[in-house]
Amino acid sequence: MKSVFRLTLLFTLLLTPLAARAEDAGTAALKELRIGDHRIEVEVASTREERRLGLMFRQELAENRGMLLAYPQPKRIGLWMRNTPLPLSAAFLDEQGVILNIVQMAPERLDIYLSKGTAKYALEMNQGWFAKRNITPGNRVEGLQERSSPPSP
Repeated sequence: MKSVFRLTLLFTLLLTPLAARAEDAGTAALKELRIGDHRIEVEVASTREERRLGLMFRQELAENRGMLLAYPQPKRIGLWMRNTPLPLSAAFLDEQGVILNIVQMAPERLDIYLSKGTAKYALEMNQGWFAKRNITPGNRVEGLQERSSPPSP
């Protein structure tokens, strides 16, 4: 019985910081992106830890808000929904921001949702967000790269 209590306590202690970081992440600085006439605000997850945490433990996501998972190098991306109670849609994007494919992800599942090809980004939104706006593979997401210097003449 003691070992069950210790295991439960350990599990609780390990998850509490994750849940607190998930709540804090909702107040992170937002980046504006565009897909055609649609403007969205996203939290950018660019470190391994930020991408791992993703939208875990979130109870809600505003209509035109999402999370952009940015990877250092293009690769085949796999996502899962562990500890994520929200149903989400994810668009996998190549380096130029072109949508490769869109997947519908069920909450709290360990299934792996894969990009169809080499992707640099995954854009997570409320489930159905892309379909409601007729956004499909081939559409382009703009605003991913900010200019670091002024354009040359």
